[in-house]
Amino acid sequence: MKANLREQKEQESVAQIKEVYQLSKCRFGNPRISFELGEQGICASPPRVARAMQKHQIQSIHGKGKGSTGTA
Repeated sequence: MKANLREQKEQESVAQIKEVYQLSKCRFGNPRISFELGEQGICASPPRVARAMQKHQIQSIHGKGKGSTGTA
């Protein structure tokens, strides 16, 4: 009974995480998703969001980084 309730809550939170993730065009990581959920009144800590993202294979898009200027 307790496990079912926990799984149900996890599925709800994963759905909310995916919604924020899709709205961000797959750019937000766990700190920003946690912040956005907090803005919506949903309590989710960054470590909890990170675990859920990792478990469901949700990854943010990383930037290209800075390239070199080619000067030696």
